[in-house]
Amino acid sequence: MTDDELVARTDANYYAAMRALTTVGARGELREKAGVLSVSTGVPMAMFNIAFVTRPLAEPERQIAEVVAFFDERKLPFILRIREGLDAAAERACEALGMPYSDTVPGMALADATRATKTADGLEIRTVTRHE
Repeated sequence: MTDDELVARTDANYYAAMRALTTVGARGELREKAGVLSVSTGVPMAMFNIAFVTRPLAEPERQIAEVVAFFDERKLPFILRIREGLDAAAERACEALGMPYSDTVPGMALADATRATKTADGLEIRTVTRHE
């Protein structure tokens, strides 16, 4: 697997996890349009309301403004994520709208699932079932 494939899979996993959160509550919403994925759980915490730039945008200023409007209409704080190096024009559009780059989120991936791993002595892994 190439580094680009690993990055793509890591991104896809993050997007899928956030999409799943929209199904948990009654106010969850999802919008995917032209390289922007907006996920709103309805919970008034930014970490649960995230928009992702998933590819370089054709009209970054307009599209980023639409993200802001989407969350403002719902009166929800949000985070806008653009993977470093994905779209410099979108990064500039964010800065112009008062949202400068501020942090990074490390991706997690298992690069080679077939590789043998060593377990700790005394470690026991069991399937647990819930009985009601």
